[in-house]
Amino acid sequence: MQSRRRNLWVIGGGKKGVGKTLVAASISMVLARMGKPAIAVDASTEGTNLQNYLGITQAGPSFADLLENRASEKDVLKNTAEPGLRLIAGASGMLGMANPQSGQRERIVRFLAGLDAEYVVVDLGAASSPHTLDFFNLCDEGILIVTPDPLSMHHAYDFVRRALYRNIQRKFASVHSVQAVLKEFVESPDASRPRTMMDFYEQLCSTDPSSADKVAALVDNYRPHILVNMASSEQDQRVAEIIQSASKKFLNVDLHSCGLILSDPRVGGTARQTVPLEPDGALAKQVRQSVQSILNRTLPEESSPAAGAERPPLTTPIMGLNHNLFVRGSALHVQTEDMGNSGKCVITQVFSDGEIVFSIKSEYPTTNTDPGTRTRLAELMRKQHFDVIRDIENGRISALRPA
Repeated sequence: MQSRRRNLWVIGGGKKGVGKTLVAASISMVLARMGKPAIAVDASTEGTNLQNYLGITQAGPSFADLLENRASEKDVLKNTAEPGLRLIAGASGMLGMANPQSGQRERIVRFLAGLDAEYVVVDLGAASSPHTLDFFNLCDEGILIVTPDPLSMHHAYDFVRRALYRNIQRKFASVHSVQAVLKEFVESPDASRPRTMMDFYEQLCSTDPSSADKVAALVDNYRPHILVNMASSEQDQRVAEIIQSASKKFLNVDLHSCGLILSDPRVGGTARQTVPLEPDGALAKQVRQSVQSILNRTLPEESSPAAGAERPPLTTPIMGLNHNLFVRGSALHVQTEDMGNSGKCVITQVFSDGEIVFSIKSEYPTTNTDPGTRTRLAELMRKQHFDVIRDIENGRISALRPA
């Protein structure tokens, strides 16, 4: 028997009242209706609303009982009214039980990923503790829920920032140079000017270029999804665009906008009525579009055009990289840019006193119709940029050597 694909999707956001539980329930139901067996997990500390949204009224053994060996996997899995969808309730304490030193979080993730379902959808609730951030970072797909409210937008961006810094902290726990720069960024922010991830790279590159390269690779691959909930109109898609822009500018993180859910006053009573959501209503259709958007990005082979069909070309250049260096008495600026379809290349230039003193160009690694082009271009840009910085610091670029 061929093993199923198992994907762990986690719903987070950092603020109460943005509808994370409703979205988690709806995503779970939509996956099941698409023929993808799913398990919904209630890990929210804000009550047991997820089981209410899924039409379950009777309490039973919880996830905590399973972790403490008081119940079996079969005992804690509850069938819902939706075929192909089951629920694990009472998992709100699992993150608090996850001792950072014990590997408990990884054990929980392995357990959830090993469940007999193609997808596991976890409602994290509004918490943003280190345990919650770690769990968000360990999942396959992190989905950030935000509403058209300034406070919600602030919390959403802050959640991404905290989760990214936490991810760097854990992945480079034994690298002193990374921890030192990270500590300064987190504990001593510059009040006069918000510091960016590029500032982080630059500061780290001055002492440990190799680690700067590795941190940049981690950040390049950090791509949560963002979904706008309770929107008053399609214009509220601008909410996602604002957070995407801030995340790219300050964190160098590419958030994927996976959809928008319009506000519907009829939805408010669903949890109290403890009945499943309307299968063919507007909410289900909007959530299905969001789910398909995530699947299209994470499973390109399922959404790729038929053989021989042309793919849309890559038209938008990837944002460039910039660093300022002071080497052997010279102030230098290193700039790497993707020239887009017009140039089909990546160029790195070194400036001194406004003049270009060094330049290197690399052609696109593949044709721009390849579905993985953007990922490979980002990797090419990052590698070329930091290779030039290392060569400058090691005196291997002749144009920059002292006469």
